[in-house]
Amino acid sequence: MINKKQSIVSVQSNTLVNTRKSSRLAAMGNHKVNTGEQKKPLMLKGLKPETANAFQLAKEMVDKKMDFILDNYPVSKKNRFFKLKYGVTVDETTKMTMKQLFVTLQIESKKISKFKLIECMDLTGNPVN
Repeated sequence: MINKKQSIVSVQSNTLVNTRKSSRLAAMGNHKVNTGEQKKPLMLKGLKPETANAFQLAKEMVDKKMDFILDNYPVSKKNRFFKLKYGVTVDETTKMTMKQLFVTLQIESKKISKFKLIECMDLTGNPVN
């Protein structure tokens, strides 16, 4: 005889693992959400327009390369793998000069015509001694 009080099971997620319990799935979900965001251009005060444009282009190139590199690593191992391959942590890259970053990340500085003006700046636009 069939029990007339059968419960109906509803599936609310199309994944077998809850995304709150999996850091990798959560990161993939966050990545999809964050890809639609536009980055705001930097407002560099006190720089000539040609220097500011060169800095903006260099920063975009570094950010693009860093995003590409870090997106290929597992979420929990990004910092470790980056340090093993490039010799510095992700946080240490913010203290490096543009020239050091371009050499470390193997980016061509020839694409920026006024690179000499910004090669001694860090990623925030401050000169490094």
